[in-house]
Amino acid sequence: MFRSIRYKLFLYMIINVVLFAVLLYGANILFAQKYYTYYKKTVLIESSQKISDLLKGLDPSKEAITDDIQFQINRVERSIGGTAFVGTLAGQLYYPASRNNEPLRPDARGNPFYILNQDNAQTIQIVSPRDQRPVPAKKDVTSWERYTDKSFFVTLEDPALKIESIRFQTELDNGLVLLVWVPIAQISESVAVFNRLTSIITLVIIIITGIWAFFISRSFTRPITQMNFITKKMAEMDFSQTLNVAGKDEISQLSGNINDLSDKLDRAIGELNSKNQQLELDIGHERKLDKLRKVFISSVSHELKTPIFLIQGYAEGLKTNVVIDEEKRNFYCDVIIEEADKMDIL
Repeated sequence: MFRSIRYKLFLYMIINVVLFAVLLYGANILFAQKYYTYYKKTVLIESSQKISDLLKGLDPSKEAITDDIQFQINRVERSIGGTAFVGTLAGQLYYPASRNNEPLRPDARGNPFYILNQDNAQTIQIVSPRDQRPVPAKKDVTSWERYTDKSFFVTLEDPALKIESIRFQTELDNGLVLLVWVPIAQISESVAVFNRLTSIITLVIIIITGIWAFFISRSFTRPITQMNFITKKMAEMDFSQTLNVAGKDEISQLSGNINDLSDKLDRAIGELNSKNQQLELDIGHERKLDKLRKVFISSVSHELKTPIFLIQGYAEGLKTNVVIDEEKRNFYCDVIIEEADKMDIL
């Protein structure tokens, strides 16, 4: 079945847009959650480094965290939308502190810190706020990942609020423990929202691209359609049509070449027709000459038969002595001589 170039070009452009949307949709489903988690971990590491720089050189046994440092830590928290804790594994908190800037005891705030089980590196434990002994972590801890020897990530979900968070805990050089955590949005819902948005945008893009592709394909294929029409006329020996040459691209060069080819073919076929006509005239003249030759030969043959017949007859008569007297013999000889003269003239 015939399919025009315009139709194919239009179809290819639409397929490209749909294929791009499908790839974007699939990539969002496969990689969005991994990238989102990676990005959050990067934010936690950078934030921890900023807070570590603020606490560098601080001796918690001799001095408290100043108001300026607490203000800077609070700015870091606000910038990432998260929460930071600074304290010891036993659960004593230096940030956030009480109103009089005194460390909070574990019983007042609970122990937010985690320790790794040294016997089994695949488990994680928390510190009991009462007797400071490590106990197994709650079931809300969904996963953890070691970053360095002194730091690791913990992912957990609040069973009551159903809010998942990722936490980065590291041990500082001055013996303090820093824990920074941020809530993780439900990435599956975000992916679903993004996919719905992608579907709407894709539909709009397909409509716009379809309209644009229609005009582009028509503009692009118009010279090719004209070439097809002109070459058909050339096949029918009609060289009166020419292509419009505009631009300097390959299609314009091809149009110019077709025009040159049409002009050369027109002149060559014209010359060939002229020579054919001359050849037909020559053939006609040759046929007339041949006919004349045949008439001439027929006439000459007829004219030669009579004297030859007479010469042959009178010669045989002389040979057989049909005539006896001298007068008739001379008459026979005169006839033979006369007919021979006629043949000589012919």
